[in-house]
Amino acid sequence: MSDEPQHVAAWRQGAAGERAVAHRLDQLVDRGVEILHDRRIPGTKANIDHLAVSTSGVYVIDAKNYTGTVRVDWEGGLFSPRRYKLTVGRRDATKLVGGIQRQVQLVRDALAGGSRLPDDVAVTGVLAFFDADWPLFPPDRIEDVRLEGPKSTTKLVLRAGPYTAQGVAMMAERLRAEFPPA
Repeated sequence: MSDEPQHVAAWRQGAAGERAVAHRLDQLVDRGVEILHDRRIPGTKANIDHLAVSTSGVYVIDAKNYTGTVRVDWEGGLFSPRRYKLTVGRRDATKLVGGIQRQVQLVRDALAGGSRLPDDVAVTGVLAFFDADWPLFPPDRIEDVRLEGPKSTTKLVLRAGPYTAQGVAMMAERLRAEFPPA
């Protein structure tokens, strides 16, 4: 039992997950990856947890410290549109998908404004579940958002890609300017 309000305890738990994911991402800097943590979305109170820029593209990473098994289920499909649902344990986490999709679009828009940047930069949204459990055959995505654990997030970011070290540096520079530290 604690006198601490539930929302404060939830924030503290979430912050621990963000720090753990940040620590893993920071280990990629020596491998040519640019990492930006806790970036403010101008005009809002919202932030982007992590941006990773590598030769394979830009990764918008939302770190979650949820417990339980990650699952993707769906409803409908034969005579009605198929709707996907993300759950972690008993928690419906579907709303996280829309949030990361909005962040991905903001990052795409920011990169599209740079004349010296590569055309049509690959931007991938990632929900990184720090303390979740994964089934034997884990889901790897819901819609266009990747579902990853801490280790698989770093493997995803390290994939080889078409961008040069100079391109990575220019993309990171643009993102630093567009999304200042929170």
